Amino acid sequence: MKDIDFIYKPTPKIKLSGKEVIKIINDKPHLLLRLELSGDYFPHLDRPPFVRIMYSRKNNFELCWFANVSDDNRSIYAYFPIDCKMASRIEYGYGNEVIGKVTEKIAEDRFEKLNKKKLEKSTVSVTQRYLSRMMKKGRR
Repeated sequence: MKDIDFIYKPTPKIKLSGKEVIKIINDKPHLLLRLELSGDYFPHLDRPPFVRIMYSRKNNFELCWFANVSDDNRSIYAYFPIDCKMASRIEYGYGNEVIGKVTEKIAEDRFEKLNKKKLEKSTVSVTQRYLSRMMKKGRR
C-alpha cells in the first residue's frame, strides 16, 4: 500500500476508543486490539476501509490487520495486534485514499483489557510477531 492518495475532507470531531476483543478467525478465537472511530458517516464502499497509526512524518506507520464499517455506518472498526503502539495521528480511508485523520492520542492504559486468565487456552494472541510469521507463510 505505497501509493496512497490524500483526499482530506472537513470532518466532524472523530472520537477514538480502543479495547481488546475476541474475533473468531479460521474457527479459532483471536485476541486483538480493536480501535473504533466514530462521529462521522462512514459509507460501505466497493473498496476496503483501512486505518493506520502514523508514527512519524517519514511514512512510518502500522496498518490495521483488517477493518470494517458498522452496519449503521456510524463507526469504523480496525483490528491491530495487541502490542501495537499508539501515536498522535491516525489516518483512515478506503482502498488507497486517505479521507481523514484523528489527532487525538489514545493512551494504551485507557484501553479496556480482557482478563487473560479467563480466556480459552486455544485463544491466539495476535501480536506483531504473530502477524509477521503469518505474512512469511503467505497467510493473512
